[in-house]
Amino acid sequence: MRFSLCAALLFLSTPLFAATPATHPNIVFLFADDLGWTDIATGSTNFNNGNTYAQTPAIDHLATEGMSFSNMHTCPNCAPARASLMTGQYAVQNGVYNVGSLDRGTGSLEPATQRSQHITREAVTFAETLKTAGYITCHVGKFHVSTHEEVTQFDGFDFDYGGGKKGDGTPHGYFAIHDPKSSTGWSFVAMAQEMDVFATPYTKEYIDQNLKPYANNNDPSVLVGTPKHLTDADADAAIDFMTKHLASPDKDKPFFINVAFNAIHAAVRSRRDLISKYNKIKSHDPRHPKADFAALIEGEDQAIARILKFLDDNHLSDNTLVIFMSDNGGSAASTHNDPLRGYKGMFYEGGLRVPSIARLPGVIKPGTTTDQMVNMVDFYPTFCDFAGAKLPDPSVHRLDGLSFAPLLRGETDESPRTVTYYHFPGYLDTRAFPCSTIIKKLDDHKNYKLIYSYEDQHYELYNLTDDLSEKSDLLKDGKPTPDNQKIAINLRDDLYHYLDTSHPLMAKSKTTHQPVPLPIPLDDALHSGNHISRSPFAPTGEAGGSD
Repeated sequence: MRFSLCAALLFLSTPLFAATPATHPNIVFLFADDLGWTDIATGSTNFNNGNTYAQTPAIDHLATEGMSFSNMHTCPNCAPARASLMTGQYAVQNGVYNVGSLDRGTGSLEPATQRSQHITREAVTFAETLKTAGYITCHVGKFHVSTHEEVTQFDGFDFDYGGGKKGDGTPHGYFAIHDPKSSTGWSFVAMAQEMDVFATPYTKEYIDQNLKPYANNNDPSVLVGTPKHLTDADADAAIDFMTKHLASPDKDKPFFINVAFNAIHAAVRSRRDLISKYNKIKSHDPRHPKADFAALIEGEDQAIARILKFLDDNHLSDNTLVIFMSDNGGSAASTHNDPLRGYKGMFYEGGLRVPSIARLPGVIKPGTTTDQMVNMVDFYPTFCDFAGAKLPDPSVHRLDGLSFAPLLRGETDESPRTVTYYHFPGYLDTRAFPCSTIIKKLDDHKNYKLIYSYEDQHYELYNLTDDLSEKSDLLKDGKPTPDNQKIAINLRDDLYHYLDTSHPLMAKSKTTHQPVPLPIPLDDALHSGNHISRSPFAPTGEAGGSD
């Protein structure tokens, strides 16, 4: 019934979708790690710039049933993105600017001292707010902004399957290992012990039930007796939570589940059956030639297919808001984000712009795309909008996010967001340096980006609407046209006001040890003629880091 209704709605002649408001829908957030804007096959999420090598039929189908975003922005690396999701705040407010410290590179300034990689206990997370509206909340997989113990004690989740890390192994250990300390004899080095029950090796029964139905020219039977892949275990945990929820006294309460996959984070480790498949297929996409990376992407797609099938089989799909997105842009260790400039860790679009899809049958018009600006911080109020949850008192927890629920419901074709801010007071190897950034939609309905470097008081200006690849700096050589100079002044003044009223952490001068000043007037910067040359595609530090 759901599919025939969606097909009929495609023929509506009105410009906006006549939505039937959902009543406290369940919310399933499918959160990929380091999945770049061009890494999935469906072209609807990125205006036909999709991956033609990796196959993602479940995600492709999700796009046909929902709304895809081509202008979704997040933070340039893992912890800041997750902190922004959880708090609905920019880093200036929540204090999480980088993975680890801000002192991860060299430059002419002293980096600021990051308060913490973790969100504070005083923060009111979206999970805490959803609970006030009667939601049962669950986290699965990578959390990265709290310890495992804090996920349920302080961050608002009733259930946590593996948040935080344990053990001395690499945090990118995709396959379960022998662990004599585990009750099952197996564990995942990157996950807390709650995931141990899902770490046991593949059996024929497991494969027949959970992998073969989603096989796509791969033979999962070769996995019998081999260690479990974490991506499959994430799906196991998500389904385990939903199964137990439906059998519990709280079964009539709506639920929220954050399924935070470790895939596609480097170092890439893929299922053997999927690698075998892609080793037999020649890639005709020069940006995506790697068989193991394509295999890891499809492994995640198959896990998502299992979760979506569970919703269908249990008659939950029609009242479940499903969101799919990535935490940041694609990593230089694994992929190429062309036509976007740069990679994960950078404040160019390759680090910030990610694929995203939203589905809620009967509410979100199927098979649609939008180029409206949305930011990671906007999910907090959007979740609460759908849930009917009252937002926190701004004097206790002030949100930077804006609800885009009206856009999803078809009540408007515009996002409430017209401007996004970033501030980074330190170094991330060769990828990021002390800078502040603004992306703003102006009256000409075009999006512009201004980046300010604190090292040399230098500005860069890009027209993202006409120059998505950020090839043409409109301030290059310090001789902009009058129109471009006017645009840059508009963005600089807005950025300055935001920073001046937000009191962010600032990098310091190495000579005076005093904080550097906020972005100087544009005329002063143009007259100085300063410019530090940096590689736009610097992969240093990507392959083995936990960022």
